[in-house]
Amino acid sequence: MQITNRDYEFLNDLANVGYLNSQRITRLYGNYKVTMRRMKLLTDHGFLEIIQNTKNIYKISRKCSSFLSKPYKKPSKTDKLSHFLACADFYFFIKSTHNIDNFLLEQQIKFKYQGKPYSFRPDILSQIDGRWYMIEIDLSNKRFEEKIKRWETYYLSNEFIKLFDKFPPIMIIGNNIEKVKSIIQTNQSINFNYFFKSYQEVLNWEYKYMYRHDKTPYNAI
Repeated sequence: MQITNRDYEFLNDLANVGYLNSQRITRLYGNYKVTMRRMKLLTDHGFLEIIQNTKNIYKISRKCSSFLSKPYKKPSKTDKLSHFLACADFYFFIKSTHNIDNFLLEQQIKFKYQGKPYSFRPDILSQIDGRWYMIEIDLSNKRFEEKIKRWETYYLSNEFIKLFDKFPPIMIIGNNIEKVKSIIQTNQSINFNYFFKSYQEVLNWEYKYMYRHDKTPYNAI
């Protein structure tokens, strides 16, 4: 089959965010029937995988990862898929108005503080318009105190300079921003540069592919 410019952008985006369901893909393509027909074609030709026991949730295949020169990741547990879809919402919300240079999901950060090893995984580690951010998609406020403590330990270790020029701002996406702010004020001992955004606002992203009707081949497969 021929991969169009629109296909190529979609597959790259899917590789970045990990997972997308048919509803979100339709918002990108603009028409449900056209979207599902294209998803079936990409699946039949081995570029997409459908996650088992889900309602049309897609990820890139091994063939596609090779085509894009991006690493292949095994399917995640189904109970985490809603979280990854929320991360995808943030991706397209930002992509509407900014350049995303890097978008890393649950990238492990290892460091030592006072001789003791630590590690943590920000929900998203992203370089937006050339600036790095740590992003937390926090829809439940569970164990948020632990996250604050881990960020502060990482800062005090000074090992963040191995990855960043300076400690990155922390962006919080949540359903109850006021509660998150209250938890931070109560538990913080270091004043980080925080940004806050309601998930409901993020969920209403309006990004669409410019090549909606474009059949220009990106490459012949």
